[in-house]
Amino acid sequence: MRPAQAIHNWQADQKGDPNQPEQKPEYVSAFRTLFGYAKPHLWAFIGVFCCTLIAILSDLLQPFLMKIAIDDNLLSGKNDFKGLLTICFIYFGLSLSSLLFTYFQNNLLQNIGQSIVSRIRKQLFGHILKQSMRYFDRMSSGSLITHVSSDTEALNQFFNQVLLSLFRDGLTLIFIIVMMFQLDTKLALYCLILLPIIWAIAIAFRSFMRTTYQLARTRLSRLVAFVAENLSGMNLVQVFHQQKEQEKQFNERNGLYFKANLREIRTNVVFGRTFDILSNLSIAFVTWIGGNAVLGQQLEFGVLYAFITYIRQFFQPINTITQQWNTLQSATVAVTRIWSVFANKPDVTDRELDHVDLRKEELGEDADEHQASMSNLCLEQVKGRIDFNRISFSYEEGIPIIRDLDLHINSGELIGVVGTTGAGKSSLISLLCRF
Repeated sequence: MRPAQAIHNWQADQKGDPNQPEQKPEYVSAFRTLFGYAKPHLWAFIGVFCCTLIAILSDLLQPFLMKIAIDDNLLSGKNDFKGLLTICFIYFGLSLSSLLFTYFQNNLLQNIGQSIVSRIRKQLFGHILKQSMRYFDRMSSGSLITHVSSDTEALNQFFNQVLLSLFRDGLTLIFIIVMMFQLDTKLALYCLILLPIIWAIAIAFRSFMRTTYQLARTRLSRLVAFVAENLSGMNLVQVFHQQKEQEKQFNERNGLYFKANLREIRTNVVFGRTFDILSNLSIAFVTWIGGNAVLGQQLEFGVLYAFITYIRQFFQPINTITQQWNTLQSATVAVTRIWSVFANKPDVTDRELDHVDLRKEELGEDADEHQASMSNLCLEQVKGRIDFNRISFSYEEGIPIIRDLDLHINSGELIGVVGTTGAGKSSLISLLCRF
């Protein structure tokens, strides 16, 4: 997806359909556009899915093998040494398979994520370079640095952590539920009672956590902006002896970011420990129910052992997904901020020479012809004549600085522009430079 097309799609989503009473949140449209960058990597994603599937099955078949070894061999009195040895070799093979395909899965996903983020970072920097001077007066350099560095890194973590967790842990949950129903339907139904509780906890924390992460990211952006502006203007800071004042302001911003980080950590700890408590209570509940069934000879011991193992594995992917919640929130904020930069258009646009590649969809069949005509321009043919044809300009509406200016300067001609302070000399040169 070209940047111009990405920006156009995102802006179109923001405008919405006039026939629809509600609009989708900005991050929904931004993420939809972001996934457009993933389309060229479709086969790589299929490879990730296959590797993840094999790795999960390799992990989840191991407790089932232990159930077979306990119930069908040890407790049944067979004492089949050859059968136990076969199970051991299969168990080792499954462990090796899990390790190998997890390695392939991680490498494929890292390659996809790095490629997409590198492309977005390149397009973002190129888009910033095309902005007018007023944009840089309005936007602090620290904020732009945060967009190009921290926000794009948040997208990298989204692809390499959040997507991996959704792929791997989501499939793990599904297969664990299938295996539990395969072992014992009654115990599996008891465990499904946990799902509404988990969903309720996630919903309760969702909006609060998103606000917390957005606050921390905003304060980090302001801190980076303050540092960048001080470093770029250090000569002014020192010549006016503002070191202590700037240090005081830095400490204030740093303190606000510190408090936001602590709030984020506390939220994450409470969220994670809630699931730990729920996990331990579930294991105790299953042990009590299953233990009574084993004592009453209604359930085999190997089934109970495998079931408890699956319960432990059931909460591991849930914990992993919840731990990635803050990464998802950071990516949600980052993708909205990045696409808000893409949505800014320069006040003064370049001639199509610089944008033919980005606007082929708009120019259609004339794009190649236009590019060929522009490429025929030769620097030796440029005469250097400057023409201001009835130019008017104002910084504020209704207060013109320059009115209907006609100025023609021939190649090689030397002129002087004089006038009192505020007459428009600097403005004239800025207009010439298209600032």
